[in-house]
Amino acid sequence: GEPTHPDELKQHRLIASPASYDPFRTRARLACSTVQGAINAAVQGAGLLHCLSYPVHEHLLSGALRRVLPDFDGPPLPVQVVYREGRQAPMRVRSFVEHCVSALRGHPAFQLA
Repeated sequence: GEPTHPDELKQHRLIASPASYDPFRTRARLACSTVQGAINAAVQGAGLLHCLSYPVHEHLLSGALRRVLPDFDGPPLPVQVVYREGRQAPMRVRSFVEHCVSALRGHPAFQLA
């Protein structure tokens, strides 16, 4: 079944990744060394995963994954790209930052419905 409260997570198989943040202090039964590995495991039915929304956006749209416990979500986390500003920043750094900002602003997971 699907958990309806964080206390019920103890009864489910959980997947951890390097980017996992566990606000409910549960123990994962599967630990993956990459976020993508954890997402792949969740898509294959290995368990529940707690992660940021944008890497699973397409899986949520396709129905391969679905959100559980939406009433217990924390506040949205801001995305920041930090670098040393000024003429000293190499062109490749400025280009990378511009690419990140453009890609993130255009990503459908960040669009308001």
